[in-house]
Amino acid sequence: MNINIWEKKAYYKDIEDTRPNSDEDFIFIKTLNIIKNFRNCHFLDLGSGEGWFIDQISKKLDESNNFVGIDVSKTGINGAKNRKIKNAIFIQYDGEKIPFPDNSFDVTTSNFVFEHLDNPLNVFKEMLRITKNNGVIIITCPNFGSPFFRSPCSKDIRIISLLKRLLMELLPSIFFKNNLHWKKVTPISLPDNIHVSDYDTLDEPSLSFFEKYLKANKYKIIELDSFWQKNNYVNNSKKIIDFKKWLFFFAKKLGVNNILRFQYNGPVFYAVIKK
Repeated sequence: MNINIWEKKAYYKDIEDTRPNSDEDFIFIKTLNIIKNFRNCHFLDLGSGEGWFIDQISKKLDESNNFVGIDVSKTGINGAKNRKIKNAIFIQYDGEKIPFPDNSFDVTTSNFVFEHLDNPLNVFKEMLRITKNNGVIIITCPNFGSPFFRSPCSKDIRIISLLKRLLMELLPSIFFKNNLHWKKVTPISLPDNIHVSDYDTLDEPSLSFFEKYLKANKYKIIELDSFWQKNNYVNNSKKIIDFKKWLFFFAKKLGVNNILRFQYNGPVFYAVIKK
């Protein structure tokens, strides 16, 4: 994990430039509705960056709730502290061991962080550890492990990658070894004054294989969604027969209708687990 990437000013400018309005952000709205189910909620955001998510959540709730943001980046933590959010604290940590005792939080979230982790399974277990019994863990990130969506760091030939991943979906007993089964990739180096979204990816998370892991280990799944309905494939090609266009059309059709596990292969990795 190259922590220096997340100290660059260009990193936070890129995030700020692409961030949606909270009232239009469906992940934000879903998380807010979950928090509202807890009275005096103790909430932790892992990889909180400059604190935007907690800032927006706190504005929608009363002061009986308590918020904690943790991040590896000193720049991110300082930016979050400068927001001066009531009932919120922000702590820099090492990216591995969450600095809180067992059973500390009602809701623990991670937004667009898991694709940047060296040890995502260890971090998931840490999130479980610090979440209270009957609490909720929410993980959101790009579904780069899908046959149809991959990280900008992937060096695989697209058609070979697609066919291989489809084969893994159809024959899980051969490929699935009771772990996350996510592929590692190498981040793309960029100048200090430039940041491009997800060029710092380390893992290609797969919602499909995460679902297998959760079921194999008997975790309580509240919701899994890859949000096919949010994908509008855009291709300006003038080809009469556009293979990619028809491929995405049929994949989305299968995914929306929960056919052959295609429901886990959309663009977003969204998982809600009850402890």
